[in-house]
Amino acid sequence: MGPPKVQVNSNIISDAPKERRKSKTDKEKKRQRKSKPHGPGGELRSSFITQGASGSSIHPGGGAIIVKPRRPSRENSFSSTGSSEGNDDGDEKDAPTRLDPSLIHQAHGAHRHNSLKNRSSASGGGAADSSSSLGCRCMLAYNVSTVERDGTCVQWSNSCFAEGEHCKAYKGRYIGGPNNGKPCVVKRLKRQSESKPPNQFLRDIEIAEIGQIFAKEFNALPEVKSGRTVQFTVPVLLQVESPSKFGDFSFGDYITAEDFFPGKFEKYVNNAGLLLYAGTLSSFCHFTYHKSKGNMLIVDIQGVMTAGSYLLTDPSLHSKKQCQYGDLDHGMNGIYNFFTTHECTGICRRFNQPRIPENILEQRKRIIEDKQDDFDRAGAGSVWSHG
Repeated sequence: MGPPKVQVNSNIISDAPKERRKSKTDKEKKRQRKSKPHGPGGELRSSFITQGASGSSIHPGGGAIIVKPRRPSRENSFSSTGSSEGNDDGDEKDAPTRLDPSLIHQAHGAHRHNSLKNRSSASGGGAADSSSSLGCRCMLAYNVSTVERDGTCVQWSNSCFAEGEHCKAYKGRYIGGPNNGKPCVVKRLKRQSESKPPNQFLRDIEIAEIGQIFAKEFNALPEVKSGRTVQFTVPVLLQVESPSKFGDFSFGDYITAEDFFPGKFEKYVNNAGLLLYAGTLSSFCHFTYHKSKGNMLIVDIQGVMTAGSYLLTDPSLHSKKQCQYGDLDHGMNGIYNFFTTHECTGICRRFNQPRIPENILEQRKRIIEDKQDDFDRAGAGSVWSHG
């Protein structure tokens, strides 16, 4: 005799296998999605189904109760709203809201802006506009040069702060090499040169090197040791490596970089031999003629006066062979012009000087004296003001 048969009441929870329950649940879902009426009465089959508090489907007429477990919540932290219980799309009602891709781009954009801003402030790139809406402006506002063998590299702005006869000057900063972190002046030619590198830059560097050699010998004189010494800055020839998108520099353009001198910038002796005032620098010009045995004379002396020295830049040179050192080399005419107005001091009184015929001397003196008044009134330092 077998086990007793157990009669199951229809109002008890069904003990059917899980697969069968799942299959029956799928059938119920299909019936709920149907929108057409079954029969003439127009009554929907789904209208007989009500939702229990626990999420189970209950037949009001008594029959079996089919349990439908509540799914765990999978809401995303980026989701603005949760799932709705009244949604009839079975599997989709609990799905999390997808993250808007624009949020990802905004996050990356903010990170890139902060990264570039920190990198610019760490390299000492000058005062960038912190309120700019362009995140990369703090870096692209500057030009960057090539790197020399000693590591010298500069960056500079696009705003020209001064200009001379041949060049424009821009404020910059050394970002590598022996002078790393110090301010500098970057110069470019007003007119593009066919020669690569430009002969003008090569001559400027050569004249500055000659001037520095003469300055060391001049500073060694007993009469000069107790006073202000003379120093020339020698430019460094570089090229544009990374041009700014906000300027007119191009990749490969030749530039020169030299030390920046804070203070009042003045032209003490101009190219025509006019003097701002007689003194040490005028004696230095005389010394270059004497030391070179009359072959050359350094003029166009300009720079900044400090407590113990004259910091000078961008000199010119007159030689016996006119235009040997560029179009500012006026030859013997330039040498005569200087000595027409030069007054020897205790430093240069014993130095050699050219013999100028009296008629030429008087003629040049009248012409130069008229120009000297204009030179004095102009202030002599308005062209290359570093301040």
